[in-house]
Amino acid sequence: MKPHKKIYQKKAILFDLDGVLVDTYKVWFRLFNRTLRHFGYKTITLKVFAQNWGQSTEEDVRIFMPEVKLKDVKRYFSINFPKFTKYMKVNLEAKIVLTKLKEMGLKIGCITNSHKDITKLEIKKAGLKNFFDVVVTADDVKRPKPEPDMLLKACKRLRVKVNEVVF
Repeated sequence: MKPHKKIYQKKAILFDLDGVLVDTYKVWFRLFNRTLRHFGYKTITLKVFAQNWGQSTEEDVRIFMPEVKLKDVKRYFSINFPKFTKYMKVNLEAKIVLTKLKEMGLKIGCITNSHKDITKLEIKKAGLKNFFDVVVTADDVKRPKPEPDMLLKACKRLRVKVNEVVF
């Protein structure tokens, strides 16, 4: 199957990491409940977790742990995330797609609401490290997704215009 000709008009493709290239749903569900318990809060159900999946750490802390400092939660995540990576699953087609896009001469970026240290570990464990020309995390911008800051930062680092990118 040949790629649509419009793809040739683009210069870069940006991917989200969690839920697109790597399935970390179970990782984050387990880590988040461990974090809640650690800070003295009740754990949440899978349904409640699903309703809040993908939002920023700042938003999670505001909703579920309002008395806890954001930096403490981030530190706890960073220390404990590696313990849960056994639940991580790499999208089986990710490497195939990324390889094909590289062969087409496209720049590839990753934008994620995860923090830098966790993102580095995730990408390394998934075997995707060499595919990305740029990685933008929640630590690189003032406002995480769904705000456009990450997209704009990635475009700037890749030296491409927003209309030259697929996300």
